[in-house]
Amino acid sequence: MSAVQITDHQGNRVSHGRVLVNGVRLHYVTAGSGTPLLLLHGMPKTSFYWYRIIPLLTPHFTIVAPDIRGFGDSAKPDGGYDMKTIAEDLAQLMSALGHDTFSVAGQIGVPPSLTLLPDPIVIE
Repeated sequence: MSAVQITDHQGNRVSHGRVLVNGVRLHYVTAGSGTPLLLLHGMPKTSFYWYRIIPLLTPHFTIVAPDIRGFGDSAKPDGGYDMKTIAEDLAQLMSALGHDTFSVAGQIGVPPSLTLLPDPIVIE
C-alpha cells in the first residue's frame, strides 16, 4: 500500500520545505500560483489535512500549508503555543517565503490571523 501524496491540480507533488522562524523550525508544503493563501490546519491535524483541497485551489492561489509548531514535521518546543506566538510564527514564515501580503483560511484561522491585523482594527 503506497502513501497518499499531496498534489496540485495537475497531479504534480507539492514542494516540502522547512524554515527556522521565531525560534522554531516549521515544515510547510507549497504549490500553485497566484495570490498567496495560508491554510491553517486544526488541532490535532497537520498540513496533510488539506490534501483533497489543495488541488482545487492551486489553479488560483499559491498555497502555503504549514504544520503549526508542535504538529506534524514541525519542531515541538516546550512553549510558545499561545495564539500570539503562533501568529508570529506564521507571519515570519510567509515573510521568509516572500509573501508580504496574503489571505488566510482554515480551521483555526481566525484566532491567530486576528493577531496578525494591525492594532487597533475596525471591522465594518
